[in-house]
Amino acid sequence: MPSRQDDADRLFGLLDAEGAHPALLENEAGKYSDDVKDDVVARIGKLPSPSARLLARLPLIRTGKNTPDIVAIYAANLAGADPASRRVSLYELQALGHPALRSFALAALKDTNDQVLFAACMILLPEVKQDPTVAAALRDVCSQHKGQTGFHATVSLLESHRLC
Repeated sequence: MPSRQDDADRLFGLLDAEGAHPALLENEAGKYSDDVKDDVVARIGKLPSPSARLLARLPLIRTGKNTPDIVAIYAANLAGADPASRRVSLYELQALGHPALRSFALAALKDTNDQVLFAACMILLPEVKQDPTVAAALRDVCSQHKGQTGFHATVSLLESHRLC
């Protein structure tokens, strides 16, 4: 019979596998105990910069016990070097209903990556009509990046909402 460590190694490998089918991942992750899932989350929390792929799969192994650790991993990765990890972290914090999401998204408006800016804008857009400071911040983003080819997605999004 495999040890808990063996199971954690297998689950980590499965979550980190490139090209793994989502249905397979969901099915296989469900076969592991909460203790094993918690061990894997603890391991991921010790990584200096987990991949976006690994971050996006954390919800598959979320338990009541490891949810605060997952939130901490996402929050830490908002300042990470990998833009894809920053983008995934923003969206996952949104999915978890994090109370500081607005602050995180406003801070991400200073990001230098179009996909991270796009994610931040998507998160903030529902607040535009109720909060003039959010509308002003999004207008600033648009004016700052309009005409820059590397920010087409963000500028197009903001233009479509008449924030440019």
